[in-house]
Amino acid sequence: MNYLLKTLPMITVPAAFCLLSLSLHAQTNSTEIYDGTNITGIEKIIAEIKLQKNGTSEQQWRIDAQQRINKHRKSQLTVEVKDKNGTPIPNAKVELKQLNHKFNFGGVISTKKFAKQAEVLPNFINQIGFNNGLKYKHKERLADTVEPIIDWAKQHDISARGHVLVYPGWQFMHKDAKKLKNNPEQLKNFIEAQLYDYAKRWDVVEWDVMNEPLDNLEIANLLGRGIMADWFKQAQKHVRNKDARLFINENRIISAPPANIDRIVEYKKIIKEIISDGGPIEAIGVQARFRVDSITPEMVYQRLEQFNEFNLPIVATEFEIVNTPRYNFKPTHLRRAQMTEEYMQVLFSHPNVDGIVAWTVLNNLTSRSSANDKSTTNEKETRGLLNWDMSLPLNGKIWLYLINNHWQTNETKQTNSAGKFDVSAFHGKYQVTISQGNSSIEHTINIDKNTNEIALSF
Repeated sequence: MNYLLKTLPMITVPAAFCLLSLSLHAQTNSTEIYDGTNITGIEKIIAEIKLQKNGTSEQQWRIDAQQRINKHRKSQLTVEVKDKNGTPIPNAKVELKQLNHKFNFGGVISTKKFAKQAEVLPNFINQIGFNNGLKYKHKERLADTVEPIIDWAKQHDISARGHVLVYPGWQFMHKDAKKLKNNPEQLKNFIEAQLYDYAKRWDVVEWDVMNEPLDNLEIANLLGRGIMADWFKQAQKHVRNKDARLFINENRIISAPPANIDRIVEYKKIIKEIISDGGPIEAIGVQARFRVDSITPEMVYQRLEQFNEFNLPIVATEFEIVNTPRYNFKPTHLRRAQMTEEYMQVLFSHPNVDGIVAWTVLNNLTSRSSANDKSTTNEKETRGLLNWDMSLPLNGKIWLYLINNHWQTNETKQTNSAGKFDVSAFHGKYQVTISQGNSSIEHTINIDKNTNEIALSF
């Protein structure tokens, strides 16, 4: 990930975004730094993180999480440097610079606000998603704004995530689908065409094939419950990127208030039903939108554990800490940052979780008074990782500290007499620079859970 604004490569902004009143040129004057070193206001959280890393935290969940992070997110490996004849080279200087994470740290954007945040986005994410841009309901209004952003993402080594192929509640369906309520066969054909159109069109690495089925089963019940498995089969057949993972996605699972914990049982029933009917679910999405302060890190971990039986990857989608009047929940900026850090630690530590997707990168100027109320308050939005003026809220600072600093490996080593050195490194993509005397050479390598030895030439 790139960090300082002045070091970012030139960005070509798609013409579709040039009419925005706030241009990229205005942001280049920002003095904010996005490398995770700006910790003003979160010093207390950083101190606790350091105790956790050193194994001296008084909180047992942190000790446990750190042990899992060391086990599942890092590799202990030996690097060997040889010349072209295979002779080991002692006393060579080797610099490892982490370029990207294996773990996905994603962010969701509004396509119409892309230009405002484009220049700084590579500091925050290695995967991009769209709040409404890939929903078929908004095809006529938003589809043309998506492809230029996916192209931009590829240029910046950022993958794209698709949300959503079928959102099976009437209120979320395309206007033409709603006209077919009384004609199930035509409705079925319409959704098949919708799946074919979008699965084949978009070059993404993940698709939410079906979203929020627990509260949106009207269409599945109308067409027959087996249709849910059929949607996954059709997605698998038609996806443009044949390696794209197929997700089911649901809300209030790991983030459910204690009174709604039965949703985990119901979600698992639907997953089992689809798999039993032959639906190729390849990963599980658990929306991580927290609206109360009563969910501890231990509770989040225990809820994740309940999905172990599926042996499927899990992604914490739609991650954010949201002011919620109906629960009388309005955390301070510091408390939002604390909750962000605690949940990220647990999610990053769980062996089945391989992604966290922040639902809001850029805060709007004003916030909704509640999730279902489109009226605005006079308060600035606070859920996102970046303020409208490009300054960092405290939760944005802790996000950047973790992904660009704390969970990064950037080290300089020297080979021993056998031309080797040992290193403990986070999984990801690295630039390795080997130098001795006036000579140097660069390599790009990938380190993952299976990496225990790497041989490099000099």
